[in-house]
Amino acid sequence: MTRVSTAKDVAAMKDVAPRKEYTTVVVERQIAAPREVAFGALCDLISEATGGYAVDGDPSPHGLGARLEFSMGDLDLVEEVISFEPPWRRVYELTGAPVALYQGSTLFTDQGGTCLMAWSLLIDPLPDGGSDGFVVAARGFLDRFADTLRSGPRPGPETQRPAPRPADPSTNRPTDQPTNRPTDPPTHPTGRTMRIALNASAELLHADLGRLRDHAAQAADDGFSGWWLAQTGLIDALTAFTALADTAPGLEFGTAVIPTFPRHPTALAGQALTTQAALGDRPMVLGIGLSHRPMIEGMLGLSFEKPVRHLIDYLEVLQPLLETGTVAYSGEAFTAHIDTGRPTERVPSVMVAALGEQTLKVAGRRTDGTILWMVGPRTVTEHIAPRMTEAAAAAGRGAPRIVCSLPTCVTDDAEAVRTAAASVFEIYGQLPSYRAMLDREGARHPGDVAIIGTEEEVAQQLAGLEDAGVTDFSALEFGTSTDEFARTRALLKSLL
Repeated sequence: MTRVSTAKDVAAMKDVAPRKEYTTVVVERQIAAPREVAFGALCDLISEATGGYAVDGDPSPHGLGARLEFSMGDLDLVEEVISFEPPWRRVYELTGAPVALYQGSTLFTDQGGTCLMAWSLLIDPLPDGGSDGFVVAARGFLDRFADTLRSGPRPGPETQRPAPRPADPSTNRPTDQPTNRPTDPPTHPTGRTMRIALNASAELLHADLGRLRDHAAQAADDGFSGWWLAQTGLIDALTAFTALADTAPGLEFGTAVIPTFPRHPTALAGQALTTQAALGDRPMVLGIGLSHRPMIEGMLGLSFEKPVRHLIDYLEVLQPLLETGTVAYSGEAFTAHIDTGRPTERVPSVMVAALGEQTLKVAGRRTDGTILWMVGPRTVTEHIAPRMTEAAAAAGRGAPRIVCSLPTCVTDDAEAVRTAAASVFEIYGQLPSYRAMLDREGARHPGDVAIIGTEEEVAQQLAGLEDAGVTDFSALEFGTSTDEFARTRALLKSLL
């Protein structure tokens, strides 16, 4: 018998992540110039105002990794660019200030011959009020700087533009796949080929392995292509897969995702191979991800420095061990020199939760694909699919899988369910990486990207994701009543 999460169960997801009170500052200005000109002028003004770069970025001088060192009163501050996507977006982190976290983002929206600049700050203030004065000063600085830019942007040096995008991202389909990747699914009578799987992560709220077993068994009986599980709470996803090895034969299992910072890649390689050995011929995806600075530093007390370098070094150790049992690598974040046997010859497929430009390039060049959460079709089309596809092609790899997971509900009251989703998944509108994806989509909150509506409307929204380039959709079933859960499952089954 299948047991589904009730609305009360799903609402409890709000408490899975820590609920911190961040301070946000947003300044908007209409700029009387195209965004290419405004973006270049912004970079020049920042460099001039801080005395120039201590370290040039890539592309030089303003790009990723650019480092500015300057003083504000008695504070010695360092600003480092962590995302650079001209002429659209610049993201940076500031250290040396009396705050736990300071991240800024400047976004330019094209409006023909003019543009709208939105400059936002996400600040985690100190609990004793020690940040108050600095936050006021930062707000005033932003206003003055934005006014300066609005008064007369001038063309800056040529900045690097995003790589050319393929004309039709909807043709992004897995080809030339490793052994542990599923073959292309049969074509549905509608002509659709996107695989449909279930995201069982809401079941983790019950911390009940028997409940997970029932859910996976029903997913297999219903014909879904896969069953994805997050690594959260005190149920270990890979260990759960091992415990369910005799359940739902043929159903692809995938982690979505395991944070990399808490586990050394050698430890994860051993656990993943042991799980794969227990699963036998069942396909398994080892989905990994960086997680988020507030979680890694705030919850675990670990450093979140140089996340892209961390990811590259992690894969340099993890993948050779999965493939051969041998690695000889000395990196900045990880070092491993191991030559040992493996419990299975079957290699788990590795995928990375990637949202930023640099992590997408790493995922496309080095892995089988990416796993998305809170990402809508426009962002897949314009950002995710082209960057993944180009990086994979440049590395001589087959077309990457793009696995997209979103809350999904069939209902006759879409407005009420979207409101509920906005509340339940509120935290994802606050975390900077997800907030950036929502901004790309033009979404106010996570409820805006959820798949919600009548049977016909949900089917149309799923078709839109496939057209955008999604190869696999992993539905996190959501609702405010048992009837909505039942209708959602029935509609998903009809699309298999």
